[in-house]
Amino acid sequence: MSKKEKKEKNTTETKSRSSSSKNTILILVCNIAVILVGALLVYFYFSYMIIVIFVVVLLLMDYYFYSQRINKKKREQEQREEEFISLITYFKIYLTNGINVYQSLQLASSFLSEWMKEQVDQLLQEIDNDKTINPYLNFASLFSLHHYEDVMTAIYQLVDQGGDPAYMNKFVYTFEKIEEEDNKYRHDKDERGMNIVSALPIVGCCLFTICLTFGIISMLGDFMDVL
Repeated sequence: MSKKEKKEKNTTETKSRSSSSKNTILILVCNIAVILVGALLVYFYFSYMIIVIFVVVLLLMDYYFYSQRINKKKREQEQREEEFISLITYFKIYLTNGINVYQSLQLASSFLSEWMKEQVDQLLQEIDNDKTINPYLNFASLFSLHHYEDVMTAIYQLVDQGGDPAYMNKFVYTFEKIEEEDNKYRHDKDERGMNIVSALPIVGCCLFTICLTFGIISMLGDFMDVL
């Protein structure tokens, strides 16, 4: 890895850590603000309803920030996986048109994001220095889905066997199978998302009923105290 690439990598990691620290500080400040406001309201207008409301608000707020962080990481990983499928799709097109593996990877990466292009460049550098399967497995390890290793293994075998048609057919079969599984996974994910959206009104009604119940109990308690 060149000094320039190391510098760019360190800059990216620093930005990522800085963004994570800012999010943590934001969550902490919001929690303190909600607790202070809740404490003041309870001190001046003591009511079980106020306590319940602020506990619920605090829990929902923390859940929102936590889920946002998790969803952001998940979206980034899913985007990378989609780019992997796109990369291999372009790679297969170039390969079937008689271009060698090395050049096909270079050309295919030019259609994708800077992140993916950097990873492919790193892969090609490792291939120049290491003729074993390791560079291909290192590249596959960037993605959470383990069966992407099968595709990279098939590409390595294609290189190792000098473009033997049998290994070309094996690569095409492996990739098409994984592409089909990937499409099925995304379809099932969309269906799960629709089911969750459909359930949101029911969850909202339940929360409203709980808050209303606590409000009535609190009012009855205050009324009994007056009597």
